[in-house]
Amino acid sequence: MRYLMKRSGEIEMTNENNQLLDQMRSIDSNLVKLEKNSNKNSDQVGLIWLTLICYILYIEFLK
Repeated sequence: MRYLMKRSGEIEMTNENNQLLDQMRSIDSNLVKLEKNSNKNSDQVGLIWLTLICYILYIEFLK
């Protein structure tokens, strides 16, 4: 009987560990998505600055 009680406790810990691992995988996946979106935003801001600088140079020196 004592062995059965110990065994069920181990099963509960295994289920808790599996739940924690699933949550950590989900967090990792969300962080990867956040990093990709952040890189896209950074690229878009860079293109906006480049466009503004080229437009100002065009107005100042070529017109």
